[in-house]
Amino acid sequence: MNDITNTITKPLAVLSENVSAYTNIYAGFIRSSDAAAADALGNVFDRIKQRQEIG
Repeated sequence: MNDITNTITKPLAVLSENVSAYTNIYAGFIRSSDAAAADALGNVFDRIKQRQEIG
């Protein structure tokens, strides 16, 4: 029974580590995308504000 448990448990531990790493990478990508989108939107609002001040 112990060999069967080890055969199942060890691959699951490795899978869990890989999922965690991929989750961290994906979360970092989402944070970067959100920051870029916020910057772009801020630039759009700045241009609108400038046009309103000129016009």
